This record gives sequence, structure tokens and C-alpha cells, in this order.
Amino acid sequence: MVQEVIGNSIETLHEITASDYLLRWAPVLSPAIVLFLFFINQLIDENKRRKEAKRILYYKIHLEPSLKELNAYFKHIDQLLLKGNIGIRKDTQKSSRTLVRIKQKIAVEDRMFVDFCLLILQPSYPHIYKDAIELLNLFKDEIYQILEFGDHGEASTYEAFRSVVRSDLIALLSSPVIAGPSLFRKRPRRYAYHSLIKQ
Repeated sequence: MVQEVIGNSIETLHEITASDYLLRWAPVLSPAIVLFLFFINQLIDENKRRKEAKRILYYKIHLEPSLKELNAYFKHIDQLLLKGNIGIRKDTQKSSRTLVRIKQKIAVEDRMFVDFCLLILQPSYPHIYKDAIELLNLFKDEIYQILEFGDHGEASTYEAFRSVVRSDLIALLSSPVIAGPSLFRKRPRRYAYHSLIKQ
């Protein structure tokens, strides 16, 4: 009987010391856990701030100047296309030289737009750069077809192509700003111009 009492008291003593041990370390562990959770929260907030800063930087440095250059690009292309169609109709003997000159001017405009607006996107946003180049090449092919074969009353078709390409380029260039940081790693959707070309 004495041994049972001693055994029970030893088990009770072990239970008391274990709970006492937890009670002794609780004041130390709870601030450590709070500090750990605070640190994790700060890391998450810092990551969000960086992504937002990247998005704002893209808007200020890339998007605003690119939209201005995009408008100027389409304005120059429209003027060159108008000059090309008028020049070819006026002078049928010199039409091949006029056509070559207009194509060269369009190529220069295209190259300047790519160099000044899109080339700086290549390191940070390669998918945007690649899709924009693809859209511009398809648009340039369409312009060359209009110049070579004439519009024959298809000015509305060119206007439709131009507006679709322009809206697709604007959507493509502004996708990191509109979609936020989640798009930085994703490839954007296919744009409307691709479906128009396949028709």
C-alpha cells in the first residue's frame, strides 16, 4: 500500500512538473510565436508592395510612352498607305518604285516603333514583346497586300484590321497594369487579330 501511494505520488509529481514546465515556458514561447507571425506578415506585405511598385513603374515607364508612340505609328502608317495608293494610281509606270519606297518607309516606321517602344520590354516581359512583334508582322503583311493588290473598295476592311490590331496592341501592352502582378508569370490570351487572319 505504501508503494502504491509512493507510485501515485511520483506520477502526480511528473504530471505537475510537465505542466509546470509548460507554464514556465509559455511566457517565452507566446511572444516568440507572435514575433514569428509578425515577421511572416511583414514579408507578405513587402512582397505585395514590390509587385505594386513594379506595376506602377511599368505604367509610368513603359505604357504611357508606348501608347503615345502607338498612336503616332498608326497615324504614320495611315499616311503612308494613303500616299502609296494615290501614288500608285497616278503613275502606273512608276508604281513598282513607289511601292518599294512606301514599303521601305513602312519598314522604317515599324523598326522605329519596335526599337523605341517594344525592345525595352524584351528582358522583363518576353511574352508581351513576342506577341506584339507577331501582331505587328501580321499587320505589316496585311498592309503590303493592300499596297500590292490595291484596296478595291476594301478600305473598311483595312480600317477593321487596323482597329483590331490597335486594340490588341493596347490590351497587350497594358496587360501587366490591368491584370496586376499575377500576369507577370503568365502568357496572355490570344488576341482578336489572330482570329481575323484565319478567316
